Amino acid sequence: MIRRFIKIAKDHEIVYSLVVKELKVRYRGSYLGFLYALLNPLVTAIVFSIVFSLIIRIKQDDFALFLLCGIMPWVFFQQSLSQASTSIIHNSNLIKKVMLPREIFPISSILSCLVNFILGLCVLLPFLAAYGRVSWNWAFLPLILIVHLVFTLGIGLFLAATNVMFRDIGNLIEIVLFVWFYGTPIFYPLHMVQDGMAAKGWSHLFPLYLMNPMASIITLYRHALFEAESATVLKVAVPVAIVSSVLALVIGQFVFQKLQKNFAKEL
Repeated sequence: MIRRFIKIAKDHEIVYSLVVKELKVRYRGSYLGFLYALLNPLVTAIVFSIVFSLIIRIKQDDFALFLLCGIMPWVFFQQSLSQASTSIIHNSNLIKKVMLPREIFPISSILSCLVNFILGLCVLLPFLAAYGRVSWNWAFLPLILIVHLVFTLGIGLFLAATNVMFRDIGNLIEIVLFVWFYGTPIFYPLHMVQDGMAAKGWSHLFPLYLMNPMASIITLYRHALFEAESATVLKVAVPVAIVSSVLALVIGQFVFQKLQKNFAKEL
């Protein structure tokens, strides 16, 4: 697997060209351009802030910023999987004509989403600073981003390959992501889950909740950007995020390698 990624790294110019191409196609003819990368999470944060701070009343300081720290990583994850899952199918003509590592296509799709995510973070950080949310934990942000990217790449490779063989995958992933979203602490704070489980005498099950890789990854983003988490939570979230990311990449690449032999026939 390592040799395979070294080979892909040697073709970095092709990856760069595909990323630039995807970004240009995505925003061609639009007046706001890259601002659309911010519009989706911003509108979602505004709507959720109104619903969950004024109507349902979740008690959380600076709720809009709290929400953005969770929803922006999720939007990156969701958009990456959506685009990676169709990347092989959409580039079928190129795949049939040119000999390239086929992993390049889902990887370039995910990296184009990463560009949008990083631009969004560059806008978010000054707002966090303005509200006094600056801390040394910001230094962990690049490491969290790498873990998140590795996890997304692994799932993206898996979906890109399986979607060629089983076209229902594209529809199923939307359903899975919908359920996954509500099972991840994005619009509600993690302590609500802890308190709810404790009230029912289920405190011992809380670590199982963090076995959801995105729950652990979002928790780490919030720890770095918004508010420090307890050592108890971090002792579970950090290893879960790292191990899940490595496993996702290994399994995703393994499945991709096995199935790519049949791509030309299926496409």
